Amino acid sequence: MNDKKMNCQNLWIPKSIFDAMVEEAEKKKPLETGGAFMGYVADNHDVIITDMIDAGVNAIHKKISFTPDQEYQLKEMEDIYYNSEGMTNYLGDWHTHPNGTTNLSLKDKKTLTRIGITPESQNSYPIMVILASQPSEWTMSAVQFVSGYICLRAFVVCKYKQLLHTFY
Repeated sequence: MNDKKMNCQNLWIPKSIFDAMVEEAEKKKPLETGGAFMGYVADNHDVIITDMIDAGVNAIHKKISFTPDQEYQLKEMEDIYYNSEGMTNYLGDWHTHPNGTTNLSLKDKKTLTRIGITPESQNSYPIMVILASQPSEWTMSAVQFVSGYICLRAFVVCKYKQLLHTFY
């Protein structure tokens, strides 16, 4: 992934994708759900989401965690990438915190750091979007990984920045 992505200040998300996220969140509530985003980085460094991949039929949904159907998601990512002739790339993930806040948990920070430091992700500056329903209406927060590391699988340092998000 291109280094211009690190300078991102704005995340653009189609209203239809946000609505699909909320619909999926309502279906799974009180369990967590989520998915992945595909899109591109504009010349002005904004991150533009063009596609959302859902959790997949073999995803595991629990009250305080969810594990996506990775085989399904990787196949979807590959299809989107090739159909866009390489113009659309993996941007990051989203998930829900039903009856919670949009703050990143320790597990969220580990996941975001792991994506950012793993060469296979091909994305050194992934985004993470959290959809939360406390008190009752779904709200969204978006962050972008800046730097970090994981020590002994238990300790994580994750530096990230808050992104402004706009629906289009």
